[in-house]
Amino acid sequence: LFRLAKTLRLLSKVDECWMLVRGFMNSASIMFYSLVLLVLTIYVFACLGCEVITKNSLNIIDEDPLFHAEVQKNWRSIPAI
Repeated sequence: LFRLAKTLRLLSKVDECWMLVRGFMNSASIMFYSLVLLVLTIYVFACLGCEVITKNSLNIIDEDPLFHAEVQKNWRSIPAI
């Protein structure tokens, strides 16, 4: 009798676990598209930041040598268009 009671309690836990798994699977596509949107947003702002920093008018060596040195030190390997 105790074994049967244990089995029934275990089955009730399995139903709860399956409910969690089904909820996760139903929201997986939304989470995937949210991740894609987040990565795309970060990429766009990273490109924008690189353009603003490297194309700044202070980046001319005669204008501000300290700013030019910092840009060359930190963003030298980034290709500028």
